[in-house]
Amino acid sequence: MASSKNKNNWKDYIWLAWFSLQVLVIIFVDAVPFYPKHLYEPPGSPLHLLQRIRTFYVATYNDPIVQWTPALGRDSWIPLFTRIEMLFQLPAAAYAVHRLGRRRRAGTTGADELLYLVYALETALTTLVCLNDVLWWDDVVYPAGLKRVFIFQIYGPWFAIRK
Repeated sequence: MASSKNKNNWKDYIWLAWFSLQVLVIIFVDAVPFYPKHLYEPPGSPLHLLQRIRTFYVATYNDPIVQWTPALGRDSWIPLFTRIEMLFQLPAAAYAVHRLGRRRRAGTTGADELLYLVYALETALTTLVCLNDVLWWDDVVYPAGLKRVFIFQIYGPWFAIRK
């Protein structure tokens, strides 16, 4: 994305939609295990719908990356990537939404473009690690057909988009 000063740059609207989606996914899906349990675990709690969505996803795909929680320990790369997501990706995406969604849009600056580039490289790398991890999953638990779902439908498209 080149720096833009044009208030009607259609690429900025595409990026705004992308970053908005990313913020929503992080807040409403990926960050759920970090919220206080009383907000999402008991039926009737304010965020219980988010827990139901995660439960459905895990029951459908048995994704070990999504099933990781802070209680499972630190013997994996997943806690590091989760921290990067919460401490870098979320603020960067929220800033991008703020910057690109301003009512009196001023376009993007060189500094914005550099931030977006770092964001894209970091998210592409972490998604690539997830894709590589899928290849090493136990073939008994994750047969080739299910691995293809992860590679071509779940993690692969995220990698391709971020590239």
